[in-house]
Amino acid sequence: MAAQEFKPGDVVRLKSGGENMTVSEVDGDDVHVTWMDNGKLVHDVLKRFMLARPPNPFDRGPRVL
Repeated sequence: MAAQEFKPGDVVRLKSGGENMTVSEVDGDDVHVTWMDNGKLVHDVLKRFMLARPPNPFDRGPRVL
């Protein structure tokens, strides 16, 4: 399976769930992310394999007729 590509401005979250985060920089397998926690701006660097795109809230799945 190919590694997921992320770019600055993408919204991601941990594969295990949690808050949505914004990608600020990608450096190889390191993804710099930023999010809000109780009104405070938080930054961290996570490994690419730990992240996924959050589900699209507008995707209602396949239509069954």
